[in-house]
Amino acid sequence: MSTDHDKLLFGIYPGGITGDDSGGLATGAPDDPERISAALDRLQGEPGRPFLVRAYVGFDDTTPNGAPHPTATPSDAARYAQRGRRLDLVAQYQSASGDVAGYCDFLRDLVEQYGAVTDTLQVTEEPNVPGKPRSSTP
Repeated sequence: MSTDHDKLLFGIYPGGITGDDSGGLATGAPDDPERISAALDRLQGEPGRPFLVRAYVGFDDTTPNGAPHPTATPSDAARYAQRGRRLDLVAQYQSASGDVAGYCDFLRDLVEQYGAVTDTLQVTEEPNVPGKPRSSTP
């Protein structure tokens, strides 16, 4: 018997910001939410077809807990969670002090804030890449 979990699920990162080889960010033109929505509609095809939208939100030593955490890229990613689309949310861990307890609180905040529109939550970002300047493992 086949279930929805047995099927391949497609998605895309629709933001204009991406990482570069030195751990910094490479940017282009500002994101255009209307054009992004139109492109997501076209890629998804029929409304209701499962489709993921990847978004990033970061935790560092200055991140307040208990406050809303806007997605870093694309900006306001929850707006794209419509027509059956859901978020593939990446919770970046970038604490220089090793604040694991704060990160755990941050994750709880994210589940509360984005849980209704999130399908997958990636805890840390690329923890298998040692020495990556903008990523560390809790």
